[in-house]
Order: sequence, then C-alpha cells, then structure tokens
Amino acid sequence: RALTLISRRIVTNRWKRMDVESTDVVGISIKIEEKTVRIFNIYNDREHSRSTRALDFYLRSAEEWRQKGRNRADVWVRHFNQHHPM
Repeated sequence: RALTLISRRIVTNRWKRMDVESTDVVGISIKIEEKTVRIFNIYNDREHSRSTRALDFYLRSAEEWRQKGRNRADVWVRHFNQHHPM
C-alpha cells in the first residue's frame, strides 16, 4: 500500500529500488555525487506492525552490513496511521 513516484528528471542509472519484503514499504536509493540517499516510504496499518518488522529485517540484513561505513543518509517517510498511546 506504499507508493513512491520518481521524477523523470532523475536519471535512471542514479537510483534503484531496494528489496524490502513488504507491500507497505518502498525503499529506493539515489546516488547524489559521492553520497547515497536512501528513502523509505512506510505505510503503517493500525491493526499490525508487519511493515515495521519488514523494514527492521531489511536493515539488519547482510546487504546492510556490506554497505556499512559508506557515505550515505537515510530518510524515512511515513504515513502516521498507527497511533501510539503517549
């Protein structure tokens, strides 16, 4: 249920989709000069937290460990549908 639209002005060899195993999480990485910016678009259903668990699994995956230490930034965009009793 997450959707991320990418402008045609961004050259296709500068970005790629990341394989987060959830229809509620879209991850893309964009190469900007020497830095990689990763954008995670997250939809949280009020009934469960499967999207959060899928993202957690992705971030702990082997791919993440290989990328550790590289010049990158993360952006998390989220639909705040899941309420927290604060």
